[in-house]
Amino acid sequence: MSPAEGAATIALRPATPDDAEALWRLQRALAADGRGMVVLPEEIPDSPDEQRAQLEGFARRPGDLFLVAERDGVVVGSVDVTRIPRLQLAHNGYLTMGVHPDAQGRGVGRRLLQAAVAQASAAGVLNLELNVLAANARAIALYRSMGFVEVLRRERFLRRPDGSWLDDLLMILRCE
Repeated sequence: MSPAEGAATIALRPATPDDAEALWRLQRALAADGRGMVVLPEEIPDSPDEQRAQLEGFARRPGDLFLVAERDGVVVGSVDVTRIPRLQLAHNGYLTMGVHPDAQGRGVGRRLLQAAVAQASAAGVLNLELNVLAANARAIALYRSMGFVEVLRRERFLRRPDGSWLDDLLMILRCE
């Protein structure tokens, strides 16, 4: 399947509390893969209850968004934007995104990111920020292609269990 075909079969929709188990499984897959997520597999809760609580919380906060990408009814990715809950900072949002390792490279992340940027901007978010491991070249290329720019590099930010260090980048997109 080509990347274009993979993206064409993806449906995006708002996440609901009923997605808790699917998102929990997605987190487990991303943590096991280890390339982009800073959470270790043993740090993922034993059940999807925590994920359900997070989804229920999103439904109560205006301006936040949480989208899932589905392929053939299976959640293969997610993106969320959390607005800073202070009046003078509410124009800023923090973005997190993950795509199942088996679905990466097929346009899922791009579709999620485009939808999140459009919806956040329409809701009044002027600045979107995200963190990405400096070693995650594919994610950085995607973010740059969407207009995100690196504003800070934190050296030796993440320490792996084997003692090795990874740098982190803070990237920002001006939506105005």
